[in-house]
Amino acid sequence: MYFDAWLALIPSACIALTLLSDGLTRRDIFLAIGKLNARFAGLRRIRWSFVAPAVILFMIFGLREQLRFILGDVHVARHASWIAITALALSFAVINAANEEFRFRFVLVARGKRALSPSAVLWMTSLNFGLAHWDGHPGGLTGVLTTTLFAMLLCQSLYDTEGGLWAWLMHTAGDVIIFVVVLLRVG
Repeated sequence: MYFDAWLALIPSACIALTLLSDGLTRRDIFLAIGKLNARFAGLRRIRWSFVAPAVILFMIFGLREQLRFILGDVHVARHASWIAITALALSFAVINAANEEFRFRFVLVARGKRALSPSAVLWMTSLNFGLAHWDGHPGGLTGVLTTTLFAMLLCQSLYDTEGGLWAWLMHTAGDVIIFVVVLLRVG
């Protein structure tokens, strides 16, 4: 799982080169910070500078509680290898979130928004991401539903901010906790 995330950098880099050779800019494919304080579409008074950090905190708290439910009252800091677990989880999360955001959202939204409505692109990319997690974590039908909803939020952040930073950070927060669960369950 850890090495797969690193190996996925190869096709992601190839995809990026083809997009750039087609004349798309970094900003077109959301490889830019974007407007971090942009307003959340549909909720014009709320800004992404509030929503994204709130989602990150919610993800960390919620997944931490899931970790306690699955493993009992285990705290990573009490584990003998907590430094290694933390380092592995952070490096995995950063790379995996970057790869998944790029392949499941940045590329598809950049291409899709030229041919489809924003809502069609949002639904298609989000369902694609949700279904890809059928066998992942969270998995099964509830995993597909929650991952699809999360993907919709991430996709909306791309449209609203015109950049990928918030989507990547929110995704990274979830992946850190997920990988900690995997590491502690394995050993």
